[in-house]
Amino acid sequence: MPFVSRIATLLASTAALLLFSASARADPTLTISNGILLGAQGVNVGGSLYDVQFVDGTCNALFLECSASGTNHYAFTTRESATLAAQALLDQVMLDSSLGRFDSNPAVTGGCVGFIACGMITPFFNEPGTGQSSFTVDGMISINRSGADEVRFWTKPNTETTASANTAYALWTPAAAVPEPGSYAMLIAGLGLLGALARRRNANGTAH
Repeated sequence: MPFVSRIATLLASTAALLLFSASARADPTLTISNGILLGAQGVNVGGSLYDVQFVDGTCNALFLECSASGTNHYAFTTRESATLAAQALLDQVMLDSSLGRFDSNPAVTGGCVGFIACGMITPFFNEPGTGQSSFTVDGMISINRSGADEVRFWTKPNTETTASANTAYALWTPAAAVPEPGSYAMLIAGLGLLGALARRRNANGTAH
């Protein structure tokens, strides 16, 4: 096989390995303080990674504006994407494990002290004229001891959670794009093979 073809094949293989590595999603890293779940990093929402914090307050204060005339400052802008985010909390973050009973004991979730349920509110922007309020709060996640986790939909644009014992906001932000260590390793290995092929070609050329 000609040298150029070998280089092209090797580069294609290296790129494929890097893409495979990037597509492999590790479990989120939970943010825990004194046994309380305060959020997570690297939550997979529809194939994209997000960080999330559980915080108390009002929608206006946390998202700059939550009114029909306001500007959209939400991480998710459709009901479908906000639903995916809410479900991702149930599937990836609020789980019972050796780190804590974050499913069966709602009281160990940030913003919640009630033992029956805990709701994380993920708001989204809804365009006017769809039959709902312009800013609809989506993703009221109830977690109770019976295990009946579910995603509920609200239409309360500026809910106050500070005084509530069982609700808080899920503040989402896109996760920083940091290559996985495995990607670096494969890239270095690919470059090393390229160097070896180049040296071999030079040696063969000198021998002739």
